[in-house]
Amino acid sequence: MAAYEAVHRTILVFDIEQSNHPMRTNQDRVVIHEAMYAAVRTTLRRLEYYHEDRGDGVLVLVSPDVPKGRLVSNLLVRVESALDRHNRAMGRRSASRAAATQVRLRVAVHAGEVTFDGHGVVGAAVDRTFRLSDAPPFKSALATSTGVCGLIASE
Repeated sequence: MAAYEAVHRTILVFDIEQSNHPMRTNQDRVVIHEAMYAAVRTTLRRLEYYHEDRGDGVLVLVSPDVPKGRLVSNLLVRVESALDRHNRAMGRRSASRAAATQVRLRVAVHAGEVTFDGHGVVGAAVDRTFRLSDAPPFKSALATSTGVCGLIASE
């Protein structure tokens, strides 16, 4: 068994709200999946990052060379802008399918040690970031909000 070394990274989880809602067809899920990735690319456009698809979400690792304060200060504005563009376009494209193809994202931010293995990345810090994105109070806050994105960060 190979020894894998842990490295420090800023961890972001982008997760689509209600991706499994019954109103969504598989084609709708493709549309919202692509919209999520477009928002990630737009948000992180000048950074090098590693990512893994997680079905209705994406795990992103950013180098510790990028100051967390700088990363987070623009994160929400960029994600919201990308989602607003997508959601407006979906509303114009098909009024009957608009709700099914529009996207709202939960974004969680944490930092810590991660380990790459032959399948991707693992670590308690990764698990913690996913727990943040799934926290019931966070999900509830976004569900009752009119915004397109919610952001939660660890201490």
